[in-house]
Amino acid sequence: MFSVGHAYRRHLPHYQNLGKTYFVTFATKGRWVLPPEARDIVMRHILVEHEWRVFLHVAVVMPDHVHFIGTPFPDFPLAKINKGIKGTSARKINKLLGREGAVGRTSLSTTRSDAMSH
Repeated sequence: MFSVGHAYRRHLPHYQNLGKTYFVTFATKGRWVLPPEARDIVMRHILVEHEWRVFLHVAVVMPDHVHFIGTPFPDFPLAKINKGIKGTSARKINKLLGREGAVGRTSLSTTRSDAMSH
């Protein structure tokens, strides 16, 4: 049955169902290609979330985008997990590269994994 754990709104409402697994994708702004050291930073922050706020099933950091599949723990909204990964990574990437400004796009894609099988 449909049980909403968290709901948030950007352009469309996003509903997070408790105990469900999500496929998440986010990209760099303008599809900027990150150097390998910057990609390592992103992966480290994804791994920090594992078993703290989300059970991480798999993650891959590509040159200009990221995919991960995870099951958020109760009381941890997916939006907060994503913000933590993207925000902390962006600050450290900017520091590493001696730059300022946005690293990631503001939008991201989330799909409930059981929805993909129908």
